[in-house]
Order: sequence, then structure tokens, then C-alpha cells
Amino acid sequence: MDDRGIQRIPASVYRQGEPDEHWDDYANWAADSDDPQVLETLVGAYSTESRHCCRVVIHRSLYAAAHGPLAAVLAERWWDSRDPWEAMVATRATGDAERLRTRLADERSGVVLAAIEGLAAHAAESAEIAVLGRIVARPEPDWRWSRAAAARRLRTIGGSDAEAALQQRFLSPLDPPWRDDPKWIAEHGPAAVPELIAQLGEQIWRWEGPYVLGALRVTAAVPTICRLLRDDPNWLAGIAALGRIGVVDSVETLMEPAITGNAEARDHSLRALVRISPGSAVAAALFAINDIEPDVRDRAARILTRHGDQRAVLALIRLCDTAFAEAAAGALGRIADPRAEPTLWKLFSTGTPRVRAAAGRALSRVPGPRRYLDYGARQRDPSLRLAYVRLLSHRPDWETPHSLEHWLRDPDPKVRAVTAHLIATLGLDTLRVPLDALLNDPDPRVRRAAASAGRRLDHRLDPQT
Repeated sequence: MDDRGIQRIPASVYRQGEPDEHWDDYANWAADSDDPQVLETLVGAYSTESRHCCRVVIHRSLYAAAHGPLAAVLAERWWDSRDPWEAMVATRATGDAERLRTRLADERSGVVLAAIEGLAAHAAESAEIAVLGRIVARPEPDWRWSRAAAARRLRTIGGSDAEAALQQRFLSPLDPPWRDDPKWIAEHGPAAVPELIAQLGEQIWRWEGPYVLGALRVTAAVPTICRLLRDDPNWLAGIAALGRIGVVDSVETLMEPAITGNAEARDHSLRALVRISPGSAVAAALFAINDIEPDVRDRAARILTRHGDQRAVLALIRLCDTAFAEAAAGALGRIADPRAEPTLWKLFSTGTPRVRAAAGRALSRVPGPRRYLDYGARQRDPSLRLAYVRLLSHRPDWETPHSLEHWLRDPDPKVRAVTAHLIATLGLDTLRVPLDALLNDPDPRVRRAAASAGRRLDHRLDPQT
């Protein structure tokens, strides 16, 4: 009876019904059974059942039983079987290290894999090195899992003999050694470079080969990769490899997939160009900023905001109307082109606090006429007035003593305090009287700012004070 009070019928009863009953429930129940008769029933069904769906669940149940209570029975039953799957299950079911080591010399890859995985629970012995070395050197595609498992076992054993055996590993893109051993590229990669370059034309090496060559920054591979990339502009691994190698000669080749490739190729090409030649990346980004694919447009926008120059001013101005407004304002400030000044002032007046701060920093560098805050905006947003006063500290050409005296009377105490610091920074001793009046301000922050500004002015006039 289960937790809900419902009487559960044992799964074994299912096999007592109609002879055409499917094996799902029984096989799932039998996997953890410790009854030898249940195992015999499963083995008998394995031999006689013809329906594919039932054979799948029976195989799964017997595979799980190899680690169950009756594993030893299953191992003895199929140990000498010539069927690869039965022998693999028997190997998986045994826990005897010596029997497992005898399986390492088997010619069936699945049996060898099960033996190596079973040996993981036992201490490694140097006597295994020779046979494991033969396994890692086998070139057959169906041995790729056994090769990888044998290489892991050799690394567990360690020592110079194990390292020598690992160096004989067959190099295959199906089980590349660098995927489970990150140190392989640095330790053994240079020796494999000639073979990897020669294999680049093979379709099966189109991903793994460029990955290693790019990680090693192999400049000798650039001509071959460029030639193959011109034939296939959507070859992402080749594009990434050129970007990592970073040879200027590949810029011309990368410009083609940046324009004519598919969306992923265009995006990868822009990233590669940034690594090699930011100037060329800006030229490609100016074309890609109008791309139909949003990810490519975003990549182009990031390139323009980070590396943009005079060529990108108009594109950056348009980006000020997008989510890249903050970064675009920073780039325009770096370029300092007067054409951007009206847009930057608009961002300063209407943008979010972060955008306003970026626009303010840009306006401190971009030449332009003096700007005044709109009266309505000033009244609505005290933070805008505060930002404007801070901007004045970087644009003394905008400022007059009369206007600063006006900001000393602002209703916001933060504006009054910042204006006091600005007077001291500009050294405007002519405003000493209204500045001293802030010493009696009701807000303590303003009083402290006024006192500090007064001391700074005194020090300007008489450094000995």
C-alpha cells in the first residue's frame, strides 16, 4: 500500500497476465530485484523478445542489474559470451580487478571501455601502462570512447612511462585529447601543428583543427585558413582562429564574411577584426550597424562605442537614441567632434541619471556654445540642476560670477554645496560675501562646504595661511 492508501499490485504480476503484455513495468521493477528467478525471467525475455520497444527496456534493466544485488550472477553467466553487448555487461558487473585487467586486451571496444571504467574503483598499477598505450594508439573510430578512458587512466597512473604512452595517442577529432586534458595543447600541441595544418582541408577537422591552431597562435596556419575561408565564408571556427592568431594579413579575408556571411559569421568576423585591427573593425561595423540581424547590430554598436573615430560620429549620434546612449555619449566625448554637441546636450537635459552623467562628461570635452537649462526642467528636476553645476566646473567658459551667485541661492542644499566647492575651485574671491553667507545655512552639509571653500580661497590668496 502506498502513501495514498492505494493497494499497489507487484510489478511481477504483470507477466502473469496476457502473453502479449509489454515488458516496461516488469523490467523497471526487476532492475533492483535480488530474486534470481526475476533475473532468469529477464534473461529469457532478452533471448526471445522480438518487439523493439520491449527489447530496449529489457536491455536497460539488465544494464542496470550489472550494478545491482545480482551483479555477480550476471557476470558469471555472460563472462565468456562472444556477444559484445553481453560481454560488456558481464565486465561491468564484475568487481575483480584482475579479471578486469584481462579484459583490457579484448578486441571489442565496448568491453574494453567497461573494463577501464571498472578499474577506476581500484588502485592503478604500472603494469597496465603497456596495454593502455596500445588502446590509446588505436585509430578505429569506434574506439574513441575507449581511447579517452584509457588516456584518463594513464593520467591517473602518472610517471614518465605513462606520459610516453600518452604521446602515442592517435589524434582524432572524434575524441580530441585537449577536451579532457586542458594542458595537452601547451605540452603536446606544438608537435601536432604540421599534422593539424595538413588536415584543415578535411571536413572532419574543420572545428577542432582551427581551435588548437588558434590557441597556439600558429601564424603558419593563416594562409591555409584564409584560403579555406574564402571558399566558405561561413566557417566559424576558421574566423575565430584568425581572430586569436591576430595576423594583420588576415584582415582582408575577414572583411568578406563580415559583409557576405550568415548572421553568425558576420558576428564572429566583427569580433575577430576587433582583436586584429580596431580600425578595420570600425569600417566593418559602420556597414553592420544597419544589419537586419539584431545581434550583429549590437556587436557593431559595441565596436563603435569602444573604438569609434571621426568616421563613426554620425552613427554614434544615431545610437544616442538607442539603449547604447550612455556608451555612445562616452565615445562622442572621446572623439570631441562639435557636430555631436546638440545631441549630447539633449541627452544631458532629458536622459536617465547614468546617461546624463555620460553626456556631462562628454560635454566637458566637446567644444560648443554656452548652454542654459530650460526653466521648466530646472524646476521639475533638482538632480538636473546639480548635474549642470558640476558640468560648469569643467566648462569655466560657460560661467559668470553672477550666475554662480544665483546657484548659491538654489532651494536644493546639494546644489548650494556643490556651487560653494565650484567657487573655491575657480578661485572666485569676488563671490566671498555670498559664500560666507552660507556659513549660516540651515543645512549642515552646506555649512561644511562653505567653510571648506572659504579655507581654500584663503589658501589661494595666502599660501602661508
